[in-house]
Amino acid sequence: MNKILVIDDDDYIRELICTVLKNEGFSVAEAVNGRDALEKLGEEKIDLCVLDIMMPQMDGYEFCKQARRYYEDMPILMLTAKSELSQKVKGL
Repeated sequence: MNKILVIDDDDYIRELICTVLKNEGFSVAEAVNGRDALEKLGEEKIDLCVLDIMMPQMDGYEFCKQARRYYEDMPILMLTAKSELSQKVKGL
């Protein structure tokens, strides 16, 4: 994998994830919400998305629906503070 897109509206969490990934040698792009992330997908080749579920403007679930239309094979790793089983199932 060459490029990882980190999507999170929390600046601290996003920067922390990006820093760790960069320190491990990954190339990283950042987005603050789902809409911003979709724009990034149109601008550059992304090999993996790491995203938060709870974001303003477009949540992680909606981002996944839209991203899958164009990038059906791109892996997506969802991060969330939600612990309910129904939320986990929805993410799958």
